[in-house]
This record gives sequence, structure tokens and C-alpha cells, in this order.
Amino acid sequence: MEEKKICYVITEGEFDIEILKKALPNEIIENCHFVASMGYSSALSKAKSLALRLKRKILLILDSDTKSLVESEYKKERIDFVFKNCYYSAKKRTCTIK
Repeated sequence: MEEKKICYVITEGEFDIEILKKALPNEIIENCHFVASMGYSSALSKAKSLALRLKRKILLILDSDTKSLVESEYKKERIDFVFKNCYYSAKKRTCTIK
């Protein structure tokens, strides 16, 4: 019987997963299910669908695609709005890595 993964890692594409798998320790890689999307909007949609259906942690990895702090803040607010009604909304965190 397959072990249950502790979380889903959703990215904008396969290349993001390749980078993460090179950077993360094997223990984390083995305990996460990686899902590649086809861009920003697709990743948001998949993350919300999984969050509503599953009782698993969702780690959403997105590119800011901008150097503007204002645009980055807008994207963070949009992500917060999209996940506002998800089961884990009290536990969610949105952060920006520069």
C-alpha cells in the first residue's frame, strides 16, 4: 500500500519542480506530491481544487514575474482572496521571497 504524502507542492511548470527537487532534501521530496501546472492561473486553480478536496497541506510555488513591490503585493492579495474559503484558511501563509 502506498504511503500518504504529507503535502502537495504545486508549481507553474515542470522546470520549477526540477529546481525544487535539486534544492530540497530527499526526506522532503519523498513526502511531497509534486504537481506541475501550465502557468500562474493554472497553478492557482489546481491548488484551490486540491485544497477543497483533500485534507493535505498545499504548498503553492509561484514566480512573481515582476520586480515591482506593488505588483507582488497585488498577487499576494489575489492568492489570499482565492483561498479565503478553503478549509485551512486560518493556517495559510503567503510570503514573498526576494
